[in-house]
Amino acid sequence: MELCNSPFLYVLRTGLWGVLPDGPGPVRLTQTDWAALLEQASAHAVDALISDGAGLLPPEERPPFQILAPLAMAVDAIERGNKRVDAVLSSMAAFWDNKGVTAVLLKGQGLARMYVKPEHRTPGDIDWYLPGNENFRKALSLVKAKGVSPEIDGDGDYHYTVNGVVVEHHREWCDISSPFKKRRIAAIESKYGYLQGPDYMVPAPLTNLIQLNVHILKHVLVMGVGWRQLCDLALATKHYSGQYSQQEYRQAVSKLGLMRWTKLLYGVLAKYLGMDCALMPVAPLQSRDTDRLAELIMGCGNFGRESGKKMAGSYASSAVMLCRYVPGEVIWRPLMLAWNRFVQLFSRK
Repeated sequence: MELCNSPFLYVLRTGLWGVLPDGPGPVRLTQTDWAALLEQASAHAVDALISDGAGLLPPEERPPFQILAPLAMAVDAIERGNKRVDAVLSSMAAFWDNKGVTAVLLKGQGLARMYVKPEHRTPGDIDWYLPGNENFRKALSLVKAKGVSPEIDGDGDYHYTVNGVVVEHHREWCDISSPFKKRRIAAIESKYGYLQGPDYMVPAPLTNLIQLNVHILKHVLVMGVGWRQLCDLALATKHYSGQYSQQEYRQAVSKLGLMRWTKLLYGVLAKYLGMDCALMPVAPLQSRDTDRLAELIMGCGNFGRESGKKMAGSYASSAVMLCRYVPGEVIWRPLMLAWNRFVQLFSRK
């Protein structure tokens, strides 16, 4: 069966958009079929979306009773996880504001509000972008004064845990590796910046769409990426429709050397997630590479969860394919990771 016609993606599309997709759906999947589908949902961190989609299927196509209990438990865990993350996020946002720290929330709960049911986006870490070296150091000093011991990661950023929630401090808002594009990233940040929400700042629409785009690229190259991240980009693109200039977006990704990659990425959103092409800022690419990227995503799972089991050598193969789209990132990403690790080892000594 062709991947785009798989029961998993059909049910995912249904839950993502809140309506049944055009075309035939899964026909009376067996209990074994549904168990395998739920395993895929867990691997891609889209359990609640699958639950929502399954609930919209015709009664005769819905999962059997034996599947409903574990699915309900997974959804309940996601909902409770969102409440826990929201509580930590609210507390930290108030803390930063009280201490005069500029903190911009990346991804995560800032995207959850774009979902049909915000509580059904599987929560992850809290990612703070702290612009400016002095501001970054101040935030780090404040959490250390609270008795927290942040650990440095491979990108030179820091992470720690608050009430069971992982919090990350980022020096940069965009994961572009090429040092020759840093000024262009800074220019985009300066021009479009951030928006102040009721509780915290988030990237402005154009800035956010570029950040999500490059974040997916980073994980395709490094760890692997799952359908949750593709769902984030699809819903953000729809949510921001009419709130930014598509022409300026195209100019920005062109200056970053990402236009061909962006067309490939939106090609996957169109063919495999059923996104309306009229909402896209670029014309989606449909080629064999679109299918290869979708197959890579399917095999990797959320941040590479499935890659060791199903996609041995997938990163090497993705790098070969992506050389045709983002050669600079294919070269610079491993070099930057190696350099950061070298610096960390040297600083410890």
